[in-house]
Amino acid sequence: MALRHAGTLPVTLEPYEPAAETVLAELAGIELSGTKIHSICQDGGAVAQALMSEGILGDSRQLLPDERLYVEADGLMLWIDDGWHEVKLAVLFASSERADISKDRKQVTHRQYVVVQGTPDELGKLLWQAVQRWLPKDCDGAPIVRNKVVFLADGAVWLAKMAEAWLPGARIVLDFFHVADHIATAGRVVHPSEELARKRWTTRQRDLLLQGEVTEMLGGLLVQAKRKGQPASVRDELVHLHGYLNDRKAGLCYYSGTQMGDTQAAYLTCFSMKKRATICGVAARPSRCRVA
Repeated sequence: MALRHAGTLPVTLEPYEPAAETVLAELAGIELSGTKIHSICQDGGAVAQALMSEGILGDSRQLLPDERLYVEADGLMLWIDDGWHEVKLAVLFASSERADISKDRKQVTHRQYVVVQGTPDELGKLLWQAVQRWLPKDCDGAPIVRNKVVFLADGAVWLAKMAEAWLPGARIVLDFFHVADHIATAGRVVHPSEELARKRWTTRQRDLLLQGEVTEMLGGLLVQAKRKGQPASVRDELVHLHGYLNDRKAGLCYYSGTQMGDTQAAYLTCFSMKKRATICGVAARPSRCRVA
């Protein structure tokens, strides 16, 4: 019973200062005020920042010849110092750092995080420090990014610009989690009451993208939108989905990526930053900079 209590306590309390005090007291027998916990975390963060600047923080290794380094990044709002503040977050994992957790699913077993409450360039600078430690070097000693780094993001302009500036040569991919979410939203409009038809439609759109039939998929959306008698709501949703994907067409490179050695499953290993932040005991919500 005591073990069950200890295991459920961190995920049942509200993730604010009282929760931190209670969890620490219950699990470790240590009684500290929320203010003291905050101060200790601030001091620890300063030490970690100094170690990262010196390039000695974290556990990384050089990629093997057939490995890729996947980098995902996004922005979100965290409840910090009695208010909502935007932070920018990235996660790194090597393609081989994944283990089977069921017959059809794998889970990343080793990942690194980079987080800043600052500008895209501040995130990019720290991200580059973390990324280059994984990369092989060319004959001049410069880290090799091309064909080694895959940058996954939701299509926000600031993320693409940051990747181009700080990870030149990385392949920028529109992460499939967001693509599938947009397709699912359109499917609910196209087939609002026919669940089987909606499932067939959304599966068809996703499969076309994963198989490299991007032009066919995008063209099909416009053909369907222009179909005679099509309700305005359906037409508008299809046009919106087409615009979202067409504007980011270069990032729909799932099939070509697999031909170059990527694993398709890596495109589907998108982590929910809001979920992870909440699990870690931090109140979170989507950032205003996210793509609608």
